[in-house]
Amino acid sequence: MKTWLNVKKWLSGGCVYFTLIAMLMILLLAATSTNGSQPNINVSAFLLMFPCGLCFSAAGMLMEVKAIARWIRILSHYLIAILAVFLFLILPNFSGRGSTLMVILIFFSALYWMIFGLITLVRNRVRKLLEED
Repeated sequence: MKTWLNVKKWLSGGCVYFTLIAMLMILLLAATSTNGSQPNINVSAFLLMFPCGLCFSAAGMLMEVKAIARWIRILSHYLIAILAVFLFLILPNFSGRGSTLMVILIFFSALYWMIFGLITLVRNRVRKLLEED
């Protein structure tokens, strides 16, 4: 029974991430389109957002496992998230040089660590405020 609950949590989390990624991409397409043109959505690239969302959901579930050391959870979450973005979002739509891929990978890595640090900072602050009360 616990297995099915985990599968349900994984799939529902994947659907939430898919929706967030899809809305972000649609908003970016709409913002970058010129005045008279309609933004074109590549169907295969759009459908690859779902496996990316499933990877994000699995990485989030992995972060909740307390039996694994904290540094392993953080490192595996980072690797899963960056590989999912790279394999499912960037690589299928990319038509450039390898050095550009490296710059994109470094950019998303820096973005990941900034967001991770911000979330950790907010969580620690909230935890301290709750302990004071």
